Amino acid sequence: MSDWEGGGGQGVRWGRFVTGLVAIVLVAAGLYATRQQGRLPIDTDDEPVVEASEQAHVLVTGPLPEVDGWSCPETHPIRAYAEGAYYPAAYPRGTGGVPRPDECYDTAERAEEAGYRLAAPPAGAVLVDGLYLEPTRSPSKGHCQELANAVGYTVACPGLLPAPSDGPRCGRLLCIFPGPDRLEAPRPPRNAGIVIQHRSFTVPPESPWLGVPRDVVVTAVRLATEGTDDTVRVAGPSEFVSCFPEGEIVAQGPRVFRTCVDARPWAPGVGGYPLERHTAAVWRRGRVVYAAGVEGAGRHVDALLTALIDGIEYVDPS
Repeated sequence: MSDWEGGGGQGVRWGRFVTGLVAIVLVAAGLYATRQQGRLPIDTDDEPVVEASEQAHVLVTGPLPEVDGWSCPETHPIRAYAEGAYYPAAYPRGTGGVPRPDECYDTAERAEEAGYRLAAPPAGAVLVDGLYLEPTRSPSKGHCQELANAVGYTVACPGLLPAPSDGPRCGRLLCIFPGPDRLEAPRPPRNAGIVIQHRSFTVPPESPWLGVPRDVVVTAVRLATEGTDDTVRVAGPSEFVSCFPEGEIVAQGPRVFRTCVDARPWAPGVGGYPLERHTAAVWRRGRVVYAAGVEGAGRHVDALLTALIDGIEYVDPS
């Protein structure tokens, strides 16, 4: 009898070896396939492994239909399109509907890792530390013309405002204080001032804007007298252009920023200090004193205030 047939059991041992090897290969292949499908997390480097299906849910998802277009979920606000660009949540949407995104990401970094690039700002818009300013829709040039005609002096009309730029309601002379009495005095008093306030804009949900109050303001009051040290007196509500309720009004120019103190907050029809707790600039132009402010402080606030002032257009009475 040969060894193969029975001597020493070599044939049996060889058969068992082959059978065991095949079984190991099949098990390994099955485990690999299962892992690839995301059903079995396998940790090879002592770090937690996120299943594929869970990972897809966290990083990217699909858009949601709306009445006038599409949107991304609040958890994944970054809109991405096959053309290669992504759009942050604060990106100006204009007046039309939003086209259907191809993907929605949780962060801009995730979108960039996937190969998308940040979309250029819309025509005429400016990007300041993640916050977009767009051409102003309200107050319109027509509204500013009405204001100038009513008060009799040049109005500082904001040409750029944080998007969406249709917050201030200045039609029917609503940005003049004290305003005209519709029945007894159709025109405002000579000492009337102007307050254009915008609070309904979109702030990026991350630093440096996280938790920052949304308030920008542009004001104007007729000049009365001026001193030799940039101090001025106004023929109207001094609180409209004042950083310090108990101090003098100092008009140092549109490039000199000051941090205004805490005071009674401004409320249309009630009064108060529009510049309280704002970073503000006060300047004189002709026979008018102007001010512009952004609530808060910091480099990003300075940059926003600079863009706001740079976008101002002066509208003369006609």
